[in-house]
Amino acid sequence: NITYKEAMLPEYINANDMEKAIGVMEDILDTDPERTELLLFMLQIYEYQKDYGKCIETIQRIETKDGESEDLTLMKIQAYTAMGDDKKVMKEFQSLIKSHPLDSEYKTMLGNYLLQKNKRKEALRLYSEVLAEEPENETALISMMDYYRAVGNDSLAAEQRNRLLFSPKTQDDTKQLLLRQFIRESEQASTDSTQVI
Repeated sequence: NITYKEAMLPEYINANDMEKAIGVMEDILDTDPERTELLLFMLQIYEYQKDYGKCIETIQRIETKDGESEDLTLMKIQAYTAMGDDKKVMKEFQSLIKSHPLDSEYKTMLGNYLLQKNKRKEALRLYSEVLAEEPENETALISMMDYYRAVGNDSLAAEQRNRLLFSPKTQDDTKQLLLRQFIRESEQASTDSTQVI
C-alpha cells in the first residue's frame, strides 16, 4: 500500500534511519516508477552521506526517466570531482561544451577545474578562447585574474582586477565582491591603504 509507505517515509527520516527510508522509496518506485521526486530526494540523502557512487547511479536513473539536463550533468561533475575521477569530470565538461557551443560558461568552468588541477596552460587556452569571442565576459575575466595569481603574476592580476572594477559593464555585485576581497588582502598584507581608497 503506497499510502502507508508514504506515511512511514517521514517517520524513518525523522528517526534518521536513511537506509529504511531509501528502502521505502525504492518500494514506492517499484510500484510507481514515474516518481522522479523520490529519486531526487534519494540523491540528496546520498550526497549527505557522501556516497558519490550511489549519487551517480541515481542521477543516471533520473536521466533515464527525464532525459539529460545541464543541472544533472553538473551534479555528475560534482560527484565525479568528489570521487577524484578526473577523466569522467573532463568527459562530462566536454559533453556540456559540445551540447552548448554558444554558452561560454562551461568552457570557463572547465578552465577553473583545470586551474585547480594545476593544468595552467590548458586553463589559459580555454580562458583565452572565451575572451577572444567575448572580451567583456565577466566570469572569464575573473578566472584570468585567478590564473595570474596562480602563476605568481600579481601585477597582471591587479590589472585585471582594476579592469573589472572600473568597467561600466561589470555587475555591481561583482564589483563589491572584488572590492571586499581587495580590502581584505590589503589589511592582511598591512600595505598602504591609499591604493584601496
